[in-house]
Amino acid sequence: MKKYIYLTTIIALSLFSCSEETLELNSPNDVTVSDLLTTTEGYEQLLIGAYDAYQKIPTNEYLLAEVRADNSTVGAQFGSLATYDNFTITVNDVEVFNYWSNNYKVVFQANLIIDNKDTFLALPGADNTILGEAYFLRALAHFNLVRIFRDIPYISQVINSDNFRDFPQLQESETYEKINADFQLAISLLAGADISNTRAHQGTATIFLAKSILSQPVPDYIRVQTLLSPLLDQGNAFGFTLTPDFDDIFARGDAGNENNEEIIFKVGYTQSSGNPVTSDSEIEDQIQSEGERWSFDMTANGQSNGANLATDDLKTLMTAALQPVRFPTTIVESTFFDSRTFNNKWIPDNGEGSGNDWIVLRYADVLLLYCEATIGDGQSTNNAAAIEAFNRVRTRAGLSTLDPATENLSRDVLLAERRMEFVFENQRFFDLIRFGVATQVLQAHSNAAGLFFSPNKIYIGTPQREIDNSDGFYN
Repeated sequence: MKKYIYLTTIIALSLFSCSEETLELNSPNDVTVSDLLTTTEGYEQLLIGAYDAYQKIPTNEYLLAEVRADNSTVGAQFGSLATYDNFTITVNDVEVFNYWSNNYKVVFQANLIIDNKDTFLALPGADNTILGEAYFLRALAHFNLVRIFRDIPYISQVINSDNFRDFPQLQESETYEKINADFQLAISLLAGADISNTRAHQGTATIFLAKSILSQPVPDYIRVQTLLSPLLDQGNAFGFTLTPDFDDIFARGDAGNENNEEIIFKVGYTQSSGNPVTSDSEIEDQIQSEGERWSFDMTANGQSNGANLATDDLKTLMTAALQPVRFPTTIVESTFFDSRTFNNKWIPDNGEGSGNDWIVLRYADVLLLYCEATIGDGQSTNNAAAIEAFNRVRTRAGLSTLDPATENLSRDVLLAERRMEFVFENQRFFDLIRFGVATQVLQAHSNAAGLFFSPNKIYIGTPQREIDNSDGFYN
């Protein structure tokens, strides 16, 4: 990802019009978007621009997801970081707007390709893969947004200040219908695409479709089982499998293998010098290097002396005795008894210009999502395939397993297992919503920690800047 799209004309949705876009390339000549839409190589570069735009998503997602759950705290009583932790975040918050606008930039990039698909397919050498990846990224960005904001517009074409009112905010169920349709289309278009953990392929789109269906207001559990069951086989067509050593999943500092077999989809970064710009404090900001600083911000040297710290509640569960395998990978052991207990999954390898990749999806999630779909609306399952999938995760974690002949897998046990497996990976908040226990768990967490949760704070409102930009059309 060495080429960057700079899109500088602001419109009401914090997207950009097509009149003044330029692509900054490793070339002495300026290249316009119109030029890129004339060759297959140009469409490929537009797609790289969409993936490049996605590099900004992990920058603040942990603040809006993990820190607002019961796993993580910023360890600050005052200041802007404390508002994520104590549920006093407002629609005026800059990171709320950043997350909204960064995801819609990905949508914009994808729509540049999709809007011109007929022209693209008529070009020599064109195939469906680029289109499939564009539909995948459009769906994924909207999936991120609906889980944080719930009532969002689904932007299915490049828009401008004249037509954005054709895309009102939708009910959650309508948004999921469109997300699922895009993922389904991506699956069909990506048949035969190369298997990669930084680019979408058919297996990646299938899993995200399954996760989206599980996340919608009325899940279709049977459809999810149908989608995921072919992936349970250790010899599945995509080579998805668990990494034998849990510690090898995460390339902390200079350790680990960022291309291990468990990672299905990740956002790639490389080490860089200086402080990469990965925030929209000004709308024109773009990533100025291939590095990232979110992992640096989580450490003692980062903002407010570290964010994404273990909560007291998590520390009662994530201990060396209870989690002998996952504990040393998840927690910086030397800080366990300190007031600020640091996460160990994301230690930066180069300060503010770290090259740590962000893992969006890994195979353990596939196994546990299948278990979730098998339990469905019930309280437990004795399904042999689900219990085997669950036991594979437990075995790697060095923990006892269920006897499929005599024991069932319950919803509560599954949710607890997901919590320990995915600590600090931005999964917990969305798990609580999907399992229908967000209000109950977060209220208990808030009461115990002296925070300010209420049920109407699960979803964040439309960013105020978006309301203002649209003259109140979005609200």
